[in-house]
Amino acid sequence: VSEFFHFEVSRKHTPSSDESFKRFLAHSPSVRSFYLRVLSLKKVLHVSDSEAPEIIRTILDDYDFIGITERLDESAVVLAMLLDVPVGDVLYLNAKTNGGYDDGAYQNTCQFIQPSHVSPGMQEYFQSKEWIAKSKWDDLLYRVANRSLDLTIDLLGREKFNENMEKFQQAQRLARERCLAEEIFPCTSTGEQNSKASCLWADSGCGYKCLDNIARELSLSY
Repeated sequence: VSEFFHFEVSRKHTPSSDESFKRFLAHSPSVRSFYLRVLSLKKVLHVSDSEAPEIIRTILDDYDFIGITERLDESAVVLAMLLDVPVGDVLYLNAKTNGGYDDGAYQNTCQFIQPSHVSPGMQEYFQSKEWIAKSKWDDLLYRVANRSLDLTIDLLGREKFNENMEKFQQAQRLARERCLAEEIFPCTSTGEQNSKASCLWADSGCGYKCLDNIARELSLSY
């Protein structure tokens, strides 16, 4: 859904109808077993039902850690603990927001990203046999990765994780209040290009100086 609204609707001005969305899914490489294909360290062009479980098992064996977008804060804190670095090292700002501007790199113009949503028609399709068949192995990998994240937290210790999570979220709240108030992104909130953007690359790592200051203030850095 995010990919459809970002690239098709916002940049290509495709109508955000259920029919357009289904056509997009029919031709998008990001649909059938996408995560199995891109995460596998071996080249996988097609994922058969007989091969999928072994591919998932191999992915979990090959990677030391897999984060979950919908559990980004938890993933960031776990990563910091696994790497034995302060949680101040994994503070972040959202580069793009739902209903904001992109990085200004496409056609050298700030493009407004239309807010994404799931319509009743899209929701109905996600419950169809067709979609379930297309996404079943990605769904399984997602559920396994979620379970792995929970087990990793248990292994690291829930009490220590919760302590780090509280510090991290306190810093994140301060970062949203302070760092987002500054014009630090390549595109301003009104869609103008900002030559003074303080990002490490494009719209990645924006506001790093502000985040570093917050980490030092809260004693979350070396």
